[in-house]
Amino acid sequence: RCIREISMTSDFEVKTAKTVKKLIVGEYVKVLEPAKNDEQGMMRVRCQALSDLSEGWVSLKGSQGTSFLERCAKPFLSCREELLLHAEFEGTSPEVRKLWPGQVVEVLEGPRREAATECLRVRGKALKDGKIGYIALKDAAGNDIVEPIKVLVCRLSTTLTTALDVSASKTVRKVEAGEVFEALDEAQEDEKRKLSRVKVRTRRDAKEGWVTLKGNSGTCFVEESDQLQVVKKTTPLESQFRSGSSTLRLLEENEVFEMLEAPKTETKEGEQRMRGRSDKSEGWFTFSKFLTPWSPRYRCLRSIDLTESLSASSNVVRQLVSGEVVEALELPSYDEASGLVRVRVRTEKDNMLGFATLRESQVYLEALAPEKPADR
Repeated sequence: RCIREISMTSDFEVKTAKTVKKLIVGEYVKVLEPAKNDEQGMMRVRCQALSDLSEGWVSLKGSQGTSFLERCAKPFLSCREELLLHAEFEGTSPEVRKLWPGQVVEVLEGPRREAATECLRVRGKALKDGKIGYIALKDAAGNDIVEPIKVLVCRLSTTLTTALDVSASKTVRKVEAGEVFEALDEAQEDEKRKLSRVKVRTRRDAKEGWVTLKGNSGTCFVEESDQLQVVKKTTPLESQFRSGSSTLRLLEENEVFEMLEAPKTETKEGEQRMRGRSDKSEGWFTFSKFLTPWSPRYRCLRSIDLTESLSASSNVVRQLVSGEVVEALELPSYDEASGLVRVRVRTEKDNMLGFATLRESQVYLEALAPEKPADR
């Protein structure tokens, strides 16, 4: 692991070599050949950077004894939430498999950042309940999340009636501000009351009837809007312009959303992506705060059974008690039969071997917590 910025070069001899890349602090490299001394007496090693698989020579120490690389364990990450492995670097590529909380992934490459993306977002109002927030107009694959519709919108509470003539009609029901209608015919005049009326079908419950567009004093009850969009797929209504801000609620398919401002472009920094391996499956995943460095030392957080085999129903060897330390002999595995994440361990106290449960019932109920590698 790089502990001080240093150049990776193309050749063993620094004098004749060209710079391949700069290693930054915290970057991991894999040793490809044993270290050896150059003409100046500096210990040099041929290695491969995990971030982008670049290969070259790096000095372990400078001429004044300054260390640039330190020996460390191979990087593994522990999942604290479900993690998807994808076939390719792009996050939209096919899914290889899912890892469950408690499982561990070996880092083979990365992190590498995806290219920045631009996303059109718009501020608007959900007509169902009046909540105001922001939505994206397209999903990650470029598919439309909403599409425009030409409809009528109720601006002031009014009545849906059975006929054009208000005095000769019956009430179908009250309509509230924000309700949306589909016009079934052209608007007509109620000459008797000097009202502009139109026959409609309500979007909410498909009731048909007549509503007033404008009253005899010019009051607008219902009007046409070109700012309405119908939701094509469930999407979050978020509190801020920034993607990923707190969700007010989910907009459901076929809901109507009114744009209150013109769409604006948000430039999003690309996700950090890594390639890893777990249970012989390899794939790319997105690095997040729910992935933490893993070590094979676990501390027991509550009393659990140590059993003979992977099956949780196998014979109990003994009970592990809170505070006890165990060492993982293999990477944790997901037991399809029981839906549990289990790991084969050796107890530090008395060298007993067996399997213990990390995760239960689709929820991450920690029984064993991995200690940080630095704690070892």
